[in-house]
Amino acid sequence: MTSLKSPHCPWLVEIDGEDLVVRNIIATCFGGAHDSGDNGETESGVMNDGRNPDLFGCALPIRSIEAATVLSPLAFKGPHIPWETLVRVWREATGEGNSITVRLIDNGPDVLHYPTHALDLTEAAAAHFRRDIPRDRLANEFEEPGFSYRILGAAPYALGKVI
Repeated sequence: MTSLKSPHCPWLVEIDGEDLVVRNIIATCFGGAHDSGDNGETESGVMNDGRNPDLFGCALPIRSIEAATVLSPLAFKGPHIPWETLVRVWREATGEGNSITVRLIDNGPDVLHYPTHALDLTEAAAAHFRRDIPRDRLANEFEEPGFSYRILGAAPYALGKVI
């Protein structure tokens, strides 16, 4: 299996058939009605400001033209993975069979300052994994190790086979 690595980030990207897989990383939560550091605007145009409390989405560090994510192994020099791409997310301890599927709606987390972070989940997606944290505290308190994800159909972007 081929892998992609960045000297800045401790995690790597596996190319698994048509998919890209990132394993055993730290996940955080962003957006929603209670995120003190986010106004809800995403690069995809999907609003993550709490108006849709059931929004299952994520941000991945995919943009090679932004300082916060340029050092990510997912920040390819050519076209980036498209917004709305499906991403399967799970806890490594319970396995991919217990995953949820979310849509890629934003760029992040900031791997320049937090190189161990490789996934931001919306409030609804994070709440699926941590029902014990009240929704009004998730975006500011959720930071969990042991997550993995599969970006469905994204391998051609890593291999430079997308025009």
